[in-house]
Amino acid sequence: MLEFWPVYFVEAAGFGQAAWLLSKRPWNPSRQGAKDATNEAVSASSTGSPRLLLAFRAFVAVWSLVVGGRQLLAKGPIVLKFYTVWNWWLMTAFFWLAAAASIQGQMKKSVSSSTANRVGRAAIILYHMNSTTVWIVDVLCWALLVPMLTSDPDQQLVAFWKSQFYNFTSYNMHAANAVFMLLELALNRIPFYPYMLGYVGLWSTIYGLWSITHYFIFGRWLYPFLDAAKPWAAFCYLGIFLVHWIFTGIHLGLHRLKMRLAPALNLQLKID
Repeated sequence: MLEFWPVYFVEAAGFGQAAWLLSKRPWNPSRQGAKDATNEAVSASSTGSPRLLLAFRAFVAVWSLVVGGRQLLAKGPIVLKFYTVWNWWLMTAFFWLAAAASIQGQMKKSVSSSTANRVGRAAIILYHMNSTTVWIVDVLCWALLVPMLTSDPDQQLVAFWKSQFYNFTSYNMHAANAVFMLLELALNRIPFYPYMLGYVGLWSTIYGLWSITHYFIFGRWLYPFLDAAKPWAAFCYLGIFLVHWIFTGIHLGLHRLKMRLAPALNLQLKID
């Protein structure tokens, strides 16, 4: 059991980080955080056309449901054990909630400045989570997982793994997901809340618990870079912990870039 210390350390750090961020809400003007967000912050568009934002969200909501449902029908619920699939359905949930918030915004224009309801606040939380996790999924897939799995000397095994990654569903879950979230970032007016990293860390930590449980039950790791018995395991787990901060920082950087380019692009980002 002692060989699993990197797992235990990162799990403890993940839960501790999440508890601190979500309770203290650091780096936010208000201790209320997203609880102060308005309906307009969720449903308004930087382009000035909330209907365009609604159409985009509705399209992605349906598209992601079809892609995920198609995978489930083809391969069965076994795919639900993977982090990629967890995050695909997390993104699907976001776009359905965001589309619902957009519809509510269209129907209740007279109260656009009122505090966002539960649907709106949930959409804000999932927006921040997905804006980080899509990059974790995509970068770890193409920069780490695919090279590891396709370096096997067994060419038949290599061919199998290539067939798993170079296909329509994989391109959606390991590439299009980031495009969808980038377009959402460009079109929406949702403010950036740094403490939302706590939800991202909590999400990944819960998956970490599932991963170690899967190992104890079935005797194998879901991903090769999670193998705690490897000599480089501590570096992998530390890296996984740090990439959450790195990609949250990238999300912040993209958000600030949008704010800086707003005047030149005639974007409407002010929330009344």
